[in-house]
Amino acid sequence: MKDLELLEEPKRGRMTKLFVSFMTLLSVCCIGFMNYNYDRLARYPYKDDSSRRLIKQYLNDEEIEYIITYSIPPNMFIAFIDQPGFSIYHATEYKQLSNALWYETPAHIVQMVEETRNTMDTQQLITYLQEGNYTYENISFWLDNQDSTLITYAGNLDANPDQTHTVSDRIPLNLVDVPGELTGARKVRLRDDALNGLQSMCASMSSALGSSQSCAAMQVSEGFVSYEEQKLEYEEASETYGSEASAWVSPPGHDEHQLGLAVDFSIPGLSDAMFARTIQSQWLEQNAWRYGYVRTRNDIDESLNGMKPQAWHYRYVGTDLANTLHTSGITFAQYKSGTN
Repeated sequence: MKDLELLEEPKRGRMTKLFVSFMTLLSVCCIGFMNYNYDRLARYPYKDDSSRRLIKQYLNDEEIEYIITYSIPPNMFIAFIDQPGFSIYHATEYKQLSNALWYETPAHIVQMVEETRNTMDTQQLITYLQEGNYTYENISFWLDNQDSTLITYAGNLDANPDQTHTVSDRIPLNLVDVPGELTGARKVRLRDDALNGLQSMCASMSSALGSSQSCAAMQVSEGFVSYEEQKLEYEEASETYGSEASAWVSPPGHDEHQLGLAVDFSIPGLSDAMFARTIQSQWLEQNAWRYGYVRTRNDIDESLNGMKPQAWHYRYVGTDLANTLHTSGITFAQYKSGTN
C-alpha cells in the first residue's frame, strides 16, 4: 500500500503541472483574444463606423485617449485626419479656419494652420486672408522674409507701408490700366477707385486751366509698382548710396506705390524739381483733396539741408479722409500716427 502511494505522488505532481500549464495557456489565449477584439473607442460616444475606422487607422492610443477625454466629435477633424502634417491637437484651429475659408481644401487648411500657428492665431490669419487683404502666398512670403510688421488691412484706403510696416509681395486685386492719354502711352496701372478719382481730377484741372489737353498736359509717370520692381530699384539705390539707400528708395514691400493708390506726375521736358513751380502743381496743391488725393511724401534736398514735400507724388485716400485731412490741417503721416 505504501509502495502504491509512493508511485501516485509523482503522477499527481505531473497532473498538477499539466493543469497549471493548461490554465496558463488558456489565460494567455483569452487575454490575446480580448486584446485582439478590444475596441479602443469603447468609451467614445460617437458611433459613426466610417469615422471610427479612420480614427483607428490614423490616431495612436494617446491621441484616441485625448479625443475621448475631451469628447471631440468626428466632425471637428475627420475631414483633415489623413492630410500631411495633421495634428489632432490642432483640430479646433482647422475647423475655425475651414469655416471661414470654406472654399479651401483640407490639405491647404492643415498646411496654413501648421505653418503659421507659431506666428499668429487663427483669427488673425483669417483676417489677413479675407476681404481681399492677402493671399496665403503673400503671407508665406512674409513668414520667410520677416523683417517688419505685416499690415493687417492692406486693402484699406489708409493702409500705410513704411520702414516698419509691409504688405509683403501683395498685388491689389482691382488694378486697371490708366488710359494712354494720361500717361503719355506709358504702361501704368492703378486701383480702379484711384483711377476714377484721377480721371475726375484731371478733367477738372483741364477745365480750370483752360487746357484742351488731358490733365492740362500733365502726365502720370508712375502708378502701381510691384515688389519685384521695388527690389530692383532698391538694389540699384544700395549700390549708389550704400546703407543710406532707404532714405532715397523704399525697401521692397514698404512702398505705397505697391498699394496701387499712389501716382507720380510729370510734365514732359521738365525735371521733378521744376514741377513744383508749374501751375499744374499749384492747382493740385489747392484742389487734389477734393478728388481724394493728398501728398504723402518728402524728398531729401541737400541744398536746403532737410526735407521738402515731393510735389509730384500724390496718394489716393478717398474723398472722406482727404476732406478730413484738409479740414483738420494735418498731414496723412500725422493722421496715421495719431498726432496733429
